[in-house]
Amino acid sequence: MNNGVYRAGFASAQAPYEKAAHQVFETLDKIDMHLGQHDFLCGGQFTEADLRLFPTLARFDVAYHYAFRCNLHKISDYAHLWPYAKRIYAMPGVAQTVRFDIYKRGYFSASEKRNPLGIIPIGPTIDWA
Repeated sequence: MNNGVYRAGFASAQAPYEKAAHQVFETLDKIDMHLGQHDFLCGGQFTEADLRLFPTLARFDVAYHYAFRCNLHKISDYAHLWPYAKRIYAMPGVAQTVRFDIYKRGYFSASEKRNPLGIIPIGPTIDWA
C-alpha cells in the first residue's frame, strides 16, 4: 500500500499507472473489508502494521488523491477505513504529528512532470476530529 501510491504517482505511461492505481484501490478495499470485522489490521490491538499504514492514510485525501492521480475514491469514502484512520488520529500524540499543509506543499511542489507551475491547492478541507 505504502509504495503503491508512488508507483501510480510516478508512472511514466498509462498502463503502469492504471495497474498501480487499481492495485492501490484493491488493497484499500481489502483493508476496508477487514476493518469491518476487526478494530485494527492485526486484530484487536494497535500494532506496527497500523502505525505503518497511518501516514499513507493521512496523506491520501490531501495529496495522493490529486497529485498522484489515485482518485478512484478518497479514504473518507470508506465505511470502515475512514473511522479507523480517525481513531488512530485521535490517539494521544498522533494529531500533533499530522501536518496536512506540509503534505500539500511537498506533494504539489514545483515538478516538471507532476506540477510544472507549483500551484498548491487550497483544499480539500477534511474534518479528522
